[in-house]
Amino acid sequence: EAAWEYCKVLLKVADYDNAEKVIDDLLERQPGKSDYLIVGAKVALHNANYSQAVTYFGQVFEKDPAGENGDEALQGLAASLRESGQKEYSLPLYAQLLQRHPDSRSLIHKLAVDCYELGLTDKARVYYSMLLEFPDVEDRVIFQAAELFDAPGFRQKSSGLWRTYLERHPDYLPFHYKLAVYY
Repeated sequence: EAAWEYCKVLLKVADYDNAEKVIDDLLERQPGKSDYLIVGAKVALHNANYSQAVTYFGQVFEKDPAGENGDEALQGLAASLRESGQKEYSLPLYAQLLQRHPDSRSLIHKLAVDCYELGLTDKARVYYSMLLEFPDVEDRVIFQAAELFDAPGFRQKSSGLWRTYLERHPDYLPFHYKLAVYY
């Protein structure tokens, strides 16, 4: 259909205003078509219309969670909830995505940060520990993990992270101070 092809072109050139008009018309004609719902959800997410994005992504995911659009719908549903400030609801969805993609650093980091921000420190430590196992772990992850593990019962782990961070950034005085106090 010409309108569908036109809509895809509009998305490629990031013309979300016109894409929204076209996809709305397409969804009026075929409200249950997964491809249309995915695009409608992406446009809604881009336009910060999170409730509509959740609805559309949710419909696609509910139809066929393991199907062709399953991962994209699950990712979009989790992102929509997260962006709307409902991180507590996005966490189990991101955890489900992690089961499907266990080596996704960005996903693990998202879970670690969100768990930390929600006060789920034990879960956050699990995710940060997973990130620290990657050989080329980023400095920001080491820094965040060092702060998280700086708690009773985890000082040995945090002191190792402080040393690792200081190997890369020898002038960072707060970690020098923490090591001096620790020893």
